[in-house]
Order: sequence, then C-alpha cells, then structure tokens
Amino acid sequence: GAGPTGQLDLSAVPEAPVTAAPAPVGTPAPTPSPVAPAAADPAGAPSPAPLPAGGVVIQLGAFDSQSIANDAWQAMTGRFAYLDGLEKRVIAAKVGGRTYYRLRAVTGSAAQARDICARLKVAGEACLVVD
Repeated sequence: GAGPTGQLDLSAVPEAPVTAAPAPVGTPAPTPSPVAPAAADPAGAPSPAPLPAGGVVIQLGAFDSQSIANDAWQAMTGRFAYLDGLEKRVIAAKVGGRTYYRLRAVTGSAAQARDICARLKVAGEACLVVD
C-alpha cells in the first residue's frame, strides 16, 4: 500500500471472518433463552419506567433469570462500548406459564436503535427494536 499505483485484486478470496476470543476458563458465558414473543408482564411485576421523549427500546435477549440478564448486560457492555451509555432495563414477562427476563436498552431515537441493532447483528448478537 505504500505505492500510489497500488491495485486491488478483486478476484482474490476474501479473508475468513474474525471470531470472538473464547471466554476465560472458569467464567461461564450467559446462555440466552430464545427470544419470547410479546406478552403481558406477570402479576405483581413492577411496570417499567416511562421512556424519555424520543426514546426507543431495543431488546437484547430473553433469559431464565434476572441474574443471567444482568450478567449478559455486563458482558455486552464490556464487549460493545457503545451500549455503556444506554439505560438498561430487565422486564419480567410470563409466556406460556414460564417467566422470562427480557434484557432491554433505551436508545435516544429510532435511528439510533436501528444503528445499534445493525452493529450488534454484524457482531453475531441478537437484537430487536421494540415498538
């Protein structure tokens, strides 16, 4: 690349994608449950705080416990610095007789929510903009 007459070889085989380094031994990675469909919160669960003006929520996963959801948040904010400034929410939802804990983040706008989800998906993470 030092010469100004450099050429790109468009017929070359692309590099293999970079994969994430494995977690250190002895540190179990959170195991996400499948993202559950929308359902009403279980009886007695506190209502989530209202969204700030223009705020849009993204769902990052649905987990078997609030503790696992919190651990997933710590792992994701450690891996993706752009999540660190977002407001985290863990919302309990009963689906098919089972309680899931939905890990969500509040973004400033629909455009920001779409951008963050797109970046997470490229990195192999699940993400869903919640209406």
